[in-house]
Amino acid sequence: MKYVPSALPNVGRTTMRVEIKLDVLADRGSWYLLDRIIDCFMEERHVWHFEDEEMLLGSPWFSEEPNSRTTSRNLEALQKYVTAIDREPPSHRMHGLFVAVTRDPLVLGGVTPERARSILEGKAYVIVENSGSDGTFLKTMMRVLGRRALADAFDRQWWEIDHAGGKGEIERRVIGLVQKGVPRNRILVVADSDRLSPEHKSDTMEMLDGVSRKHQVGALLLHKREIENYLPVSVLQVARQKKTYRAFLVLSAQQRDYYDMKEGFRRNAESGKPIIPKQQEALFESILKRGRHVVDALCGGFGDDVWRLFELKASPIDEFAVNMTCTTNPGEIDIILDRIEGLL
Repeated sequence: MKYVPSALPNVGRTTMRVEIKLDVLADRGSWYLLDRIIDCFMEERHVWHFEDEEMLLGSPWFSEEPNSRTTSRNLEALQKYVTAIDREPPSHRMHGLFVAVTRDPLVLGGVTPERARSILEGKAYVIVENSGSDGTFLKTMMRVLGRRALADAFDRQWWEIDHAGGKGEIERRVIGLVQKGVPRNRILVVADSDRLSPEHKSDTMEMLDGVSRKHQVGALLLHKREIENYLPVSVLQVARQKKTYRAFLVLSAQQRDYYDMKEGFRRNAESGKPIIPKQQEALFESILKRGRHVVDALCGGFGDDVWRLFELKASPIDEFAVNMTCTTNPGEIDIILDRIEGLL
């Protein structure tokens, strides 16, 4: 009977698909490594891909020591997968990564049992500029959008939000993780776009594109300017800057995407008049026509700690609020979380 890869109950979408080739099943020296790989299956961390149950059962790994405790445990894991196939259909986000455990150098995508164990037991890494603010944003989005499997994988430390400490440090963190042996396809950089308008190509965008190409790791730029631009209006109304909040309500959805939430518009040191960057003049032209009082109120922004509104205990952030905040690029947050799940 042929089996298709499927998920264990409760494993959700956060798994790597693993096939154990016949040469390793027949190699007694590899069996202790296979037993450790089975640990990853038993704790629902990865899924076991096989096409023929009888072939597995007839392999030396199962047949030579049929009464041992280890063999009984491995049979339990196998039966769990056979049962799971009928209980939970595959997800389109599952099994984005495939590992074939073999010592045959001719097998495409094959890795040795030693390397497979290291990969399967190792973490995936999402590199961000600041694990405090950016990490809070990602955790809030997982909770709000009901991504329980991904949140559970984070709690189990199967993936980590990695603190770069600044955009200039992102490449250094990528290099450091690769040198530690982290597979490149288990590293993803998520960063603010720093765009000032929809057409603007920021230095950050060019930098991240270069890092991704040079080091062959995944990179994802936010559609909006910064994570703070994803704060729903319903949350901002509790901020201290009431004038800024009332002026913010006047902005269009696109203007909100690129407004500097932390510092707002700056003022000329001598005249005190608001300064709108050249790249934003066309975008905010309609606001200028409303009069200086609106632009004045948008100076100063909501403060450097406005991101903390993501972590309010009695937060009004829900799925509807997130969807309303992402009208210029619907579904963006789900895409971000999908990309993270694809690492696991």
